[in-house]
Amino acid sequence: MRMTRMQRMHEDRPVPGFLFSLGQVAATEIILVGYALFTLARLEIHPRLTILSGNNAVGKTTILDAIQTVILCHQRYINLNVASGQNDRSLAGQIKDRVAWAVLSITGHESVKAVGVRLVRKPASDLVDLEPFALLHAATDPSFFLDPDSMLVASDLRELRRRVVVTDMAGQVLEFAKLDEYHEFLHREGIFPIALMQQGMKKLYSGLWRQITQPRLGDLQKFLREMLCTAPRKKMGFNQVEQLMRERKNVEQRLELLLMFKSTRDELQGLCEQYAQQRRSALGLAAALHARAFQEARLKIADAKERTAALEARKNELSAREQELSRTIADLEHEREKLLGRQSELHTRLRHHREYVEACRIMDTAGRDLQGLEPDLERTRTELDLAQRRKEELQARLNEHERQRARQEERLARRTEEARRWREYLGRIEEAERQTGWTLRSRAEICAGREQADREKRHVDDLPNLKSQAFKAQKRTQAHETARRDWEQCALLCGMERTTDPTRDLLSQLRVEAEETRLEHKDRIKELEAVMRQRAAERDQLLRGRPPLPKKAVEAVDKGMAVPLADRFEGLDLAEARLWQQRLGPLALAIEPGPGVSPKDLGAGLESFWISTGLSPADEAAWEEPVQVEGGSVGGFGPFSWYQPDGPIWISSRARMLRIRELGSWSLSSALVWKRCFADLIGLSAVWLSTNNDVLKGSHIYSG
Repeated sequence: MRMTRMQRMHEDRPVPGFLFSLGQVAATEIILVGYALFTLARLEIHPRLTILSGNNAVGKTTILDAIQTVILCHQRYINLNVASGQNDRSLAGQIKDRVAWAVLSITGHESVKAVGVRLVRKPASDLVDLEPFALLHAATDPSFFLDPDSMLVASDLRELRRRVVVTDMAGQVLEFAKLDEYHEFLHREGIFPIALMQQGMKKLYSGLWRQITQPRLGDLQKFLREMLCTAPRKKMGFNQVEQLMRERKNVEQRLELLLMFKSTRDELQGLCEQYAQQRRSALGLAAALHARAFQEARLKIADAKERTAALEARKNELSAREQELSRTIADLEHEREKLLGRQSELHTRLRHHREYVEACRIMDTAGRDLQGLEPDLERTRTELDLAQRRKEELQARLNEHERQRARQEERLARRTEEARRWREYLGRIEEAERQTGWTLRSRAEICAGREQADREKRHVDDLPNLKSQAFKAQKRTQAHETARRDWEQCALLCGMERTTDPTRDLLSQLRVEAEETRLEHKDRIKELEAVMRQRAAERDQLLRGRPPLPKKAVEAVDKGMAVPLADRFEGLDLAEARLWQQRLGPLALAIEPGPGVSPKDLGAGLESFWISTGLSPADEAAWEEPVQVEGGSVGGFGPFSWYQPDGPIWISSRARMLRIRELGSWSLSSALVWKRCFADLIGLSAVWLSTNNDVLKGSHIYSG
């Protein structure tokens, strides 16, 4: 019942709209960068109480002023803590250079990690611009505001955003166009309990901060009157007085409830103390019991250790006895092995003796048999010697017959070869008689015919040399005619008569002029070649009808798993297509997953490519307008920007068709200019060749 009355009491007193419960959100540290006393300072703050101590002019007041600046962020309501006799303290005087940063790190919030303000001193003035911001999804790091390598302070919020993104891609820097938006953000996110964006709350909080940091008795009564006893806005009537009396009665009832709650709390505290006393007694008894059990256990452990020592001694004795018996058994085993070895040796010697006796008996019997066979053996040996000598004689005769047979076969082969060569020679003579019509019947006729044939052969061998000489003469004649025509063309180009005989000085002058003109035209042709190659490459790419996607992206499009992002812009004219291609930048080469296909199903291959799963590119408000720069344009989307060089327009089929037509007409006109320049170059090259002929003979040009 008491809890119900307490809950009803709190329901009767609603919390003002500008207050809320802090929960777990608290400031953990303050970071100061670019201050006169703190080039870089990082001070921890306790959520409950933080004490600042130190000598004069070490920065205690500067830290308090920085906290006030981060919260209020309005120079009109910031009350700087001015020491006695000091009247020149200002925000501009606290800044070391042009830019400074004051940041409060936040803990306990899901997304907001820090809030702060950027202080910028205005040129030739003591005024300071304050720009509040909030850091989301990224832990606060002093390197965001002061580069540790170059020791340069971040100049603006754009530079701060770049450093945050480089350190943590999820980090964001939230800017505020108006101060009330910043205070509303602090109150909405549960960072600051007072809604400073409401009218009069900044002044109220400024006075509260002044009374906390600079208490003055003269202003304390006025401050308390304004905070606790505000003057009524209009005249009070009977109903208002009656309402106040009812509220007073309710307050008295609540005070009674509070007194009852206090007595109940005191009673509960007494019971808690009794419970703690009983619990201490029970714990002391349990400790004594445990100590006794521990002592008994120690005695048992000592007895067990004594028994263990006795058993260990008995075990060592038995182990020594076992080792002695093991050594005795080993000695006996060794003696047994020696005796067994001796027994085996004796058995072997006995067996060898028996075998020897048996062999002696067999030898005696064989000797007696051999003595009976000795006459027959001698006769057999004599017959064997005769047969051996007969065999050797027959073998010698056989070898002689083999040598004679080999000589006869060699003579037969030689005669056969001579007969073949003779028949071949007769055939060649008959063939020569048939071809030449000569009659070759003697050696003299053959020698005479051979000499005549050699003379004709030498004449035939000389024909290539004669032909080469004739070709050189013909070539010299053609060169002579070409030189005449070149000189006539040179005279025509140079405005001279064809009958004018060229002199060496004239040719030198023409050669210099021709070389200068040739170089000029060659540079022009090289420029046209480069432009034509670029246009041809652009035309080839446009004729493919598809963006230059990587291989795996093309395979996904062919399988129907994705579609190119450029397909959204079919039908645009050339100007709109160029504008959209500059807006999209590298995202123009992205592909969009098909129905039921996720981006991870498309990831494959060695080349990277973009996969679009976000907003429609047709939403012009999401894209920044491209800015034209030298050689291309700069576009962007959200916090990202990119540079896109000028190139072929391929995101629209209509734009591709118009561009292909334009390139075709340009190629035709370029081809005509090419042909004309090439014709001029040929004429000048002819002049160059004709002027290079430095051998003059009379009034004729001789080209060798």
